[in-house]
Formats: sequence, C-alpha cells, structure tokens
Amino acid sequence: MSSSKPFPTNMCVTPIVVTITSGMGDNGAPATLGTWTGTCYLSAKEQTTFTSDGPVKTLQSFAIIPEDVCPEALVLEGSVTLFGDLTHPRKIRVGHRPRWPNGEVGYTKLELM
Repeated sequence: MSSSKPFPTNMCVTPIVVTITSGMGDNGAPATLGTWTGTCYLSAKEQTTFTSDGPVKTLQSFAIIPEDVCPEALVLEGSVTLFGDLTHPRKIRVGHRPRWPNGEVGYTKLELM
C-alpha cells in the first residue's frame, strides 16, 4: 500500500526545529527525548475574543510536518523554534500524529502557543 501525503511537500518552506521533552531529568529540567530539524507548513491567524474588559487578541498557529518527528515519544510536548529565532521558542500545546490504515504515521501536526 502506497501512502500519500495530505498536502504537497513543496508547501513546506518554513524552517523549524522541534525539541520533544518528557518528564524531568537528573537536574530537574525537562528531559529531551529528541530534536528534529527540517521544514514545515506553518499557518498562523489572529483571533479576537470580546470580554467584559474589552477585546483580547490571541495568536493561534499550527505546524504540519510531513513525517513523524519523534517515533519513541508517546506524547508530543516540548518547544518549537521557527525561522531560527532562538529568543522566542513556542510551546507545543497539542500534537497529533494521524496514522494510515497500515499503521504508518502520515504527518505530524503541532498546535503552538
């Protein structure tokens, strides 16, 4: 069975570094399970919510990577660096890894904060 990608891979143009962490290491910092470097498809939009204090603007973004970034991790948590900007890493809010019927991971979708 041939697996296809959910989108053309030529849309993956944003440089990204994904650092997957889990639990605590020996020094109390999060233990790093793996780091993945490559390109992704990035989508970001601004959402305005009206509250009693006035409008609140939040940035919602997600990155789609056309492969599994860390096969050994059960839960995708950690941080993402976009465009090589080390001063503003984004935290992974939710990670999804949809699978094809044969069990192979089709892509990784990371919702970012």
